[in-house]
Amino acid sequence: MRAGHEGELGMKRAGILLIALSLFIFALLAHYRDALHLLTRIGGEESALASFAALGRPEVVSVDLVYPDGTRGRIYRPASGSVHARYLVLHGMHRLGIDEPRLMTLSRALAELRLEVHTPELEGLKDYRLGREEIERIQARIRGLSADTGERAELSVFAISFAAGLALLAFEDPSLHRSVRGLFLLGPYGDLERVLRFYGGSEARGPDGEAAHLRPHPYGLEIMLRDRLDEWVDPESREAVHAILTAAMSDRFSDADALSKELGGELGAELRALIRGEPNARLQRIAQGLIDARTEQLASLSLDPSRITLPDRIFILHGAEDRVIPPTESLHLEKALGPKAKVLITGAIRHAEGASASEILDRFALLHLMRGALSGRARESLSR
Repeated sequence: MRAGHEGELGMKRAGILLIALSLFIFALLAHYRDALHLLTRIGGEESALASFAALGRPEVVSVDLVYPDGTRGRIYRPASGSVHARYLVLHGMHRLGIDEPRLMTLSRALAELRLEVHTPELEGLKDYRLGREEIERIQARIRGLSADTGERAELSVFAISFAAGLALLAFEDPSLHRSVRGLFLLGPYGDLERVLRFYGGSEARGPDGEAAHLRPHPYGLEIMLRDRLDEWVDPESREAVHAILTAAMSDRFSDADALSKELGGELGAELRALIRGEPNARLQRIAQGLIDARTEQLASLSLDPSRITLPDRIFILHGAEDRVIPPTESLHLEKALGPKAKVLITGAIRHAEGASASEILDRFALLHLMRGALSGRARESLSR
Protein backbone atom coordinates (compact mmCIF):
# COMPACT_ATOMS: atom_id res chain seq x y z
CA MET A 1 0.00 0.00 0.00
CA ARG A 2 2.76 2.39 0.94
CA ALA A 3 4.61 1.83 -2.33
CA GLY A 4 1.39 2.43 -4.22
CA HIS A 5 0.76 5.63 -2.27
CA GLU A 6 4.26 6.92 -3.06
CA GLY A 7 3.78 6.07 -6.70
CA GLU A 8 0.53 8.00 -6.74
CA LEU A 9 2.23 11.01 -5.12
CA GLY A 10 5.02 10.82 -7.70
CA MET A 11 2.49 10.85 -10.52
CA LYS A 12 0.72 13.85 -8.98
CA ARG A 13 4.00 15.72 -8.64
CA ALA A 14 4.89 14.91 -12.23
CA GLY A 15 1.47 16.16 -13.30
CA ILE A 16 1.90 19.39 -11.35
CA LEU A 17 5.36 19.89 -12.88
CA LEU A 18 3.96 19.25 -16.35
CA ILE A 19 1.19 21.80 -15.79
CA ALA A 20 3.70 24.33 -14.41
CA LEU A 21 6.01 23.75 -17.37
CA SER A 22 3.10 24.14 -19.80
CA LEU A 23 2.05 27.40 -18.14
CA PHE A 24 5.64 28.67 -18.29
CA ILE A 25 5.93 27.84 -21.99
CA PHE A 26 2.55 29.44 -22.67
CA ALA A 27 3.57 32.60 -20.79
CA LEU A 28 6.88 32.70 -22.66
CA LEU A 29 5.15 32.31 -26.02
CA ALA A 30 2.58 34.96 -25.09
CA HIS A 31 5.48 37.28 -24.25
CA TYR A 32 6.79 36.84 -27.81
CA ARG A 33 3.44 36.44 -29.55
CA ASP A 34 3.61 39.53 -31.79
CA ALA A 35 7.17 38.77 -32.88
CA LEU A 36 6.24 35.12 -33.45
CA HIS A 37 3.27 36.14 -35.59
CA LEU A 38 5.39 38.45 -37.70
CA LEU A 39 8.09 35.87 -38.32
CA THR A 40 5.74 32.96 -39.05
CA ARG A 41 3.71 35.10 -41.46
CA ILE A 42 6.80 36.26 -43.33
CA GLY A 43 8.12 32.71 -43.52
CA GLY A 44 4.78 31.28 -44.63
CA GLU A 45 4.94 28.83 -41.73
CA GLU A 46 1.92 26.63 -41.04
CA SER A 47 2.14 25.17 -37.56
CA ALA A 48 0.45 25.13 -34.18
CA LEU A 49 2.74 27.99 -33.13
CA ALA A 50 1.73 30.04 -36.17
CA SER A 51 -1.96 29.40 -35.43
CA PHE A 52 -1.46 30.42 -31.79
CA ALA A 53 0.30 33.63 -32.84
CA ALA A 54 -2.41 34.45 -35.42
CA LEU A 55 -5.34 33.93 -33.03
CA GLY A 56 -7.60 36.98 -32.82
CA ARG A 57 -5.68 39.09 -35.34
CA PRO A 58 -7.76 41.70 -37.18
CA GLU A 59 -8.66 41.70 -40.84
CA VAL A 60 -6.43 44.07 -42.80
CA VAL A 61 -7.39 46.48 -45.58
CA SER A 62 -5.07 48.32 -47.95
CA VAL A 63 -5.49 51.57 -49.86
CA ASP A 64 -3.34 52.81 -52.74
CA LEU A 65 -2.40 56.46 -52.98
CA VAL A 66 -0.30 58.91 -54.97
CA TYR A 67 2.04 61.31 -53.16
CA PRO A 68 2.39 64.99 -54.14
CA ASP A 69 5.56 64.19 -56.09
CA GLY A 70 3.60 61.71 -58.25
CA THR A 71 5.02 58.49 -56.81
CA ARG A 72 2.86 55.59 -55.65
CA GLY A 73 2.26 54.38 -52.14
CA ARG A 74 0.07 51.99 -50.18
CA ILE A 75 -1.36 51.99 -46.65
CA TYR A 76 -2.21 48.83 -44.69
CA ARG A 77 -4.26 48.99 -41.51
CA PRO A 78 -6.79 47.00 -39.47
CA ALA A 79 -10.25 47.05 -41.04
CA SER A 80 -11.77 48.19 -37.74
CA GLY A 81 -10.66 49.50 -34.39
CA SER A 82 -7.71 51.62 -33.42
CA VAL A 83 -4.02 51.38 -34.31
CA HIS A 84 -1.12 51.57 -31.88
CA ALA A 85 1.43 53.32 -34.08
CA ARG A 86 2.57 54.03 -37.62
CA TYR A 87 5.28 52.18 -39.51
CA LEU A 88 7.07 53.41 -42.61
CA VAL A 89 8.25 50.32 -44.51
CA LEU A 90 10.85 50.92 -47.23
CA HIS A 91 11.29 48.28 -49.92
CA GLY A 92 14.64 47.09 -51.21
CA MET A 93 16.08 47.11 -54.71
CA HIS A 94 13.45 45.20 -56.68
CA ARG A 95 11.65 45.80 -59.96
CA LEU A 96 8.22 45.25 -58.35
CA GLY A 97 8.65 48.00 -55.76
CA ILE A 98 5.69 48.09 -53.37
CA ASP A 99 4.07 45.18 -55.24
CA GLU A 100 6.86 42.77 -54.30
CA PRO A 101 5.07 39.82 -52.65
CA ARG A 102 7.38 39.51 -49.62
CA LEU A 103 7.00 43.22 -48.87
CA MET A 104 3.22 42.93 -49.09
CA THR A 105 3.23 39.94 -46.71
CA LEU A 106 5.44 41.83 -44.24
CA SER A 107 3.21 44.91 -44.40
CA ARG A 108 0.03 42.91 -43.82
CA ALA A 109 1.63 41.04 -40.93
CA LEU A 110 2.61 44.33 -39.29
CA ALA A 111 -0.90 45.70 -39.80
CA GLU A 112 -2.27 42.57 -38.10
CA LEU A 113 -0.41 43.80 -35.00
CA ARG A 114 -2.69 46.88 -35.10
CA LEU A 115 -0.15 49.09 -36.79
CA GLU A 116 -0.79 51.50 -39.63
CA VAL A 117 1.78 50.62 -42.29
CA HIS A 118 2.85 52.95 -45.10
CA THR A 119 4.84 51.59 -48.06
CA PRO A 120 5.99 54.37 -50.41
CA GLU A 121 7.48 53.43 -53.76
CA LEU A 122 11.13 54.38 -54.16
CA GLU A 123 11.44 54.68 -57.92
CA GLY A 124 15.22 54.67 -57.97
CA LEU A 125 15.41 51.35 -56.13
CA LYS A 126 12.67 49.95 -58.34
CA ASP A 127 14.88 50.83 -61.33
CA TYR A 128 18.01 49.43 -59.63
CA ARG A 129 19.49 52.89 -58.98
CA LEU A 130 20.80 54.54 -55.82
CA GLY A 131 20.82 58.32 -55.58
CA ARG A 132 20.45 61.26 -53.25
CA GLU A 133 16.92 61.82 -54.55
CA GLU A 134 15.80 58.63 -52.78
CA ILE A 135 17.19 59.93 -49.49
CA GLU A 136 15.19 63.13 -49.98
CA ARG A 137 12.09 61.07 -50.74
CA ILE A 138 12.50 59.07 -47.52
CA GLN A 139 12.93 62.31 -45.58
CA ALA A 140 9.74 63.68 -47.12
CA ARG A 141 7.78 60.56 -46.15
CA ILE A 142 9.03 60.73 -42.55
CA ARG A 143 8.09 64.41 -42.31
CA GLY A 144 4.65 63.77 -43.78
CA LEU A 145 3.82 60.87 -41.48
CA SER A 146 5.14 62.51 -38.33
CA ALA A 147 3.52 65.91 -38.97
CA ASP A 148 0.40 65.09 -36.92
CA THR A 149 2.04 63.05 -34.15
CA GLY A 150 4.06 65.89 -32.61
CA GLU A 151 6.41 64.95 -29.81
CA ARG A 152 4.77 61.54 -29.23
CA ALA A 153 6.86 60.00 -32.02
CA GLU A 154 4.66 56.98 -32.78
CA LEU A 155 6.40 56.54 -36.14
CA SER A 156 8.90 53.72 -36.65
CA VAL A 157 10.89 53.03 -39.81
CA PHE A 158 11.44 49.49 -41.14
CA ALA A 159 13.90 49.56 -44.05
CA ILE A 160 15.13 46.67 -46.16
CA SER A 161 18.46 46.09 -47.91
CA PHE A 162 19.72 49.13 -49.85
CA ALA A 163 16.80 51.19 -48.54
CA ALA A 164 18.14 50.49 -45.04
CA GLY A 165 21.42 52.19 -45.90
CA LEU A 166 19.56 55.14 -47.41
CA ALA A 167 17.28 55.34 -44.35
CA LEU A 168 20.32 55.93 -42.16
CA LEU A 169 21.38 58.80 -44.43
CA ALA A 170 17.91 60.35 -44.17
CA PHE A 171 18.88 61.34 -40.63
CA GLU A 172 21.38 63.83 -42.00
CA ASP A 173 18.41 66.10 -41.33
CA PRO A 174 18.90 66.55 -37.56
CA SER A 175 15.23 67.32 -36.95
CA LEU A 176 14.01 63.87 -38.02
CA HIS A 177 15.30 61.84 -35.09
CA ARG A 178 12.72 63.47 -32.80
CA SER A 179 9.94 62.25 -35.10
CA VAL A 180 10.98 58.59 -35.21
CA ARG A 181 10.58 56.24 -32.27
CA GLY A 182 12.66 53.40 -33.68
CA LEU A 183 14.62 52.28 -36.71
CA PHE A 184 14.67 48.64 -37.85
CA LEU A 185 17.20 47.78 -40.56
CA LEU A 186 17.12 44.45 -42.39
CA GLY A 187 20.32 43.60 -44.29
CA PRO A 188 21.65 47.19 -44.45
CA TYR A 189 24.83 48.58 -45.95
CA GLY A 190 27.08 51.20 -44.39
CA ASP A 191 29.69 51.87 -47.07
CA LEU A 192 28.45 51.59 -50.65
CA GLU A 193 31.93 51.46 -52.17
CA ARG A 194 32.83 48.56 -49.90
CA VAL A 195 29.74 46.62 -51.05
CA LEU A 196 30.39 47.30 -54.74
CA ARG A 197 34.00 46.18 -54.42
CA PHE A 198 32.65 42.95 -52.92
CA TYR A 199 30.65 42.51 -56.16
CA GLY A 200 33.86 43.18 -58.08
CA GLY A 201 35.73 40.33 -56.40
CA SER A 202 37.15 41.91 -53.23
CA GLU A 203 36.78 39.97 -49.99
CA ALA A 204 34.11 41.31 -47.63
CA ARG A 205 35.78 42.11 -44.31
CA GLY A 206 34.55 43.34 -40.95
CA PRO A 207 35.95 46.24 -38.93
CA ASP A 208 38.67 44.04 -37.41
CA GLY A 209 39.69 42.56 -40.75
CA GLU A 210 37.67 39.36 -40.37
CA ALA A 211 36.72 37.82 -43.73
CA ALA A 212 33.15 36.79 -44.55
CA HIS A 213 34.20 34.08 -47.06
CA LEU A 214 31.10 34.66 -49.18
CA ARG A 215 30.70 34.60 -52.95
CA PRO A 216 28.68 37.66 -54.04
CA HIS A 217 25.28 37.26 -55.64
CA PRO A 218 25.75 37.93 -59.38
CA TYR A 219 22.99 40.50 -59.61
CA GLY A 220 25.13 43.18 -57.95
CA LEU A 221 27.75 42.93 -60.68
CA GLU A 222 25.03 42.66 -63.33
CA ILE A 223 23.53 45.97 -62.18
CA MET A 224 26.91 47.73 -62.18
CA LEU A 225 27.80 46.51 -65.65
CA ARG A 226 24.39 47.24 -67.18
CA ASP A 227 24.35 50.81 -65.90
CA ARG A 228 27.66 51.67 -67.61
CA LEU A 229 27.54 49.76 -70.89
CA ASP A 230 28.94 52.75 -72.78
CA GLU A 231 32.16 52.47 -70.75
CA TRP A 232 33.01 48.85 -71.53
CA VAL A 233 30.91 47.42 -74.39
CA ASP A 234 31.32 48.15 -78.11
CA PRO A 235 28.37 50.13 -79.55
CA GLU A 236 27.22 47.26 -81.78
CA SER A 237 26.85 44.89 -78.81
CA ARG A 238 25.30 47.22 -76.23
CA GLU A 239 21.66 46.48 -77.02
CA ALA A 240 22.23 42.72 -76.81
CA VAL A 241 24.21 42.97 -73.55
CA HIS A 242 21.56 45.25 -72.04
CA ALA A 243 18.86 42.68 -72.89
CA ILE A 244 20.92 39.84 -71.38
CA LEU A 245 21.63 41.63 -68.10
CA THR A 246 18.05 42.91 -67.81
CA ALA A 247 16.71 39.37 -68.23
CA ALA A 248 19.10 38.07 -65.56
CA MET A 249 18.18 40.85 -63.12
CA SER A 250 14.49 40.03 -63.69
CA ASP A 251 15.08 36.35 -62.79
CA ARG A 252 14.50 35.26 -66.40
CA PHE A 253 17.62 33.15 -66.38
CA SER A 254 16.74 30.87 -69.29
CA ASP A 255 16.12 33.93 -71.48
CA ALA A 256 19.41 35.49 -70.37
CA ASP A 257 21.26 32.26 -71.13
CA ALA A 258 19.67 31.94 -74.57
CA LEU A 259 20.49 35.56 -75.43
CA SER A 260 24.09 35.06 -74.29
CA LYS A 261 24.42 32.04 -76.57
CA GLU A 262 22.97 34.11 -79.41
CA LEU A 263 25.50 36.88 -78.77
CA GLY A 264 28.27 34.31 -78.88
CA GLY A 265 31.98 34.91 -78.80
CA GLU A 266 34.06 35.64 -75.73
CA LEU A 267 31.61 38.24 -74.41
CA GLY A 268 28.66 35.87 -74.65
CA ALA A 269 30.60 33.19 -72.77
CA GLU A 270 31.61 35.71 -70.09
CA LEU A 271 28.00 36.74 -69.56
CA ARG A 272 26.79 33.14 -69.35
CA ALA A 273 29.36 32.52 -66.63
CA LEU A 274 28.34 35.71 -64.81
CA ILE A 275 24.69 34.65 -64.78
CA ARG A 276 25.76 31.36 -63.17
CA GLY A 277 27.55 33.35 -60.46
CA GLU A 278 31.04 32.76 -61.87
CA PRO A 279 32.28 36.11 -63.23
CA ASN A 280 35.74 36.07 -64.75
CA ALA A 281 38.62 38.32 -63.78
CA ARG A 282 38.09 40.66 -66.75
CA LEU A 283 34.53 41.59 -65.74
CA GLN A 284 35.66 42.04 -62.15
CA ARG A 285 38.48 44.38 -63.27
CA ILE A 286 35.96 46.38 -65.31
CA ALA A 287 33.75 46.70 -62.23
CA GLN A 288 36.66 47.85 -60.06
CA GLY A 289 37.50 50.49 -62.67
CA LEU A 290 33.90 51.74 -62.67
CA ILE A 291 34.10 52.06 -58.88
CA ASP A 292 37.45 53.90 -59.00
CA ALA A 293 35.87 56.57 -61.22
CA ARG A 294 33.01 57.22 -58.76
CA THR A 295 34.47 57.17 -55.26
CA GLU A 296 33.24 60.68 -54.43
CA GLN A 297 29.67 59.87 -55.52
CA LEU A 298 29.72 56.61 -53.58
CA ALA A 299 30.95 58.41 -50.46
CA SER A 300 27.89 60.68 -50.61
CA LEU A 301 25.72 57.55 -50.42
CA SER A 302 27.63 56.02 -47.51
CA LEU A 303 27.36 56.46 -43.77
CA ASP A 304 29.36 59.14 -42.02
CA PRO A 305 28.29 59.01 -38.34
CA SER A 306 29.35 62.62 -37.83
CA ARG A 307 26.70 63.78 -40.33
CA ILE A 308 23.67 62.05 -38.82
CA THR A 309 21.51 62.29 -35.70
CA LEU A 310 19.76 58.96 -35.20
CA PRO A 311 16.82 57.86 -33.03
CA ASP A 312 17.72 56.23 -29.72
CA ARG A 313 16.31 52.83 -30.67
CA ILE A 314 18.04 51.08 -33.59
CA PHE A 315 17.71 47.38 -34.40
CA ILE A 316 19.83 45.77 -37.12
CA LEU A 317 19.17 42.27 -38.43
CA HIS A 318 21.42 40.59 -41.00
CA GLY A 319 21.63 37.12 -42.49
CA ALA A 320 24.94 35.39 -41.76
CA GLU A 321 25.09 34.06 -45.34
CA ASP A 322 23.83 37.20 -47.09
CA ARG A 323 25.46 37.37 -50.55
CA VAL A 324 23.73 40.58 -51.65
CA ILE A 325 24.94 42.81 -48.83
CA PRO A 326 27.46 40.89 -46.72
CA PRO A 327 26.89 40.71 -42.95
CA THR A 328 30.23 42.43 -42.39
CA GLU A 329 28.38 45.66 -43.23
CA SER A 330 26.32 45.30 -40.06
CA LEU A 331 29.50 44.68 -38.06
CA HIS A 332 30.84 47.98 -39.39
CA LEU A 333 27.55 49.67 -38.46
CA GLU A 334 27.65 48.18 -34.98
CA LYS A 335 31.09 49.70 -34.43
CA ALA A 336 30.14 53.05 -35.97
CA LEU A 337 26.81 53.49 -34.17
CA GLY A 338 27.86 52.25 -30.75
CA PRO A 339 25.62 50.86 -28.00
CA LYS A 340 22.37 52.40 -29.26
CA ALA A 341 22.35 49.84 -32.10
CA LYS A 342 21.19 46.32 -31.24
CA VAL A 343 22.71 44.06 -33.89
CA LEU A 344 21.91 40.42 -34.67
CA ILE A 345 23.67 38.45 -37.39
CA THR A 346 21.89 35.14 -37.71
CA GLY A 347 21.61 32.01 -39.78
CA ALA A 348 17.82 32.20 -39.44
CA ILE A 349 17.56 34.50 -42.48
CA ARG A 350 19.37 35.00 -45.78
CA HIS A 351 19.00 38.50 -47.28
CA ALA A 352 15.42 39.72 -46.93
CA GLU A 353 13.70 36.38 -46.45
CA GLY A 354 13.60 33.43 -44.08
CA ALA A 355 16.15 30.64 -44.40
CA SER A 356 14.92 27.12 -45.11
CA ALA A 357 16.43 25.77 -41.89
CA SER A 358 17.84 27.36 -38.77
CA GLU A 359 19.02 26.45 -35.32
CA ILE A 360 16.67 26.84 -32.35
CA LEU A 361 18.99 29.36 -30.70
CA ASP A 362 19.09 31.41 -33.92
CA ARG A 363 15.30 31.46 -34.02
CA PHE A 364 15.02 32.47 -30.38
CA ALA A 365 17.59 35.26 -30.79
CA LEU A 366 15.63 36.48 -33.81
CA LEU A 367 12.38 36.42 -31.82
CA HIS A 368 14.05 38.32 -29.00
CA LEU A 369 15.31 41.07 -31.32
CA MET A 370 11.95 41.38 -33.07
CA ARG A 371 10.13 41.57 -29.75
CA GLY A 372 12.46 44.35 -28.65
CA ALA A 373 11.75 46.29 -31.82
CA LEU A 374 7.99 45.80 -31.61
CA SER A 375 7.63 46.38 -27.88
CA GLY A 376 8.71 49.99 -28.25
CA ARG A 377 5.67 50.98 -30.24
CA ALA A 378 3.41 53.54 -28.63
CA ARG A 379 0.56 52.00 -26.65
CA GLU A 380 -1.87 54.87 -26.91
CA SER A 381 -4.20 54.56 -29.89
CA LEU A 382 -4.08 56.95 -32.80
CA SER A 383 -7.29 58.41 -34.13
CA ARG A 384 -8.48 57.00 -37.41
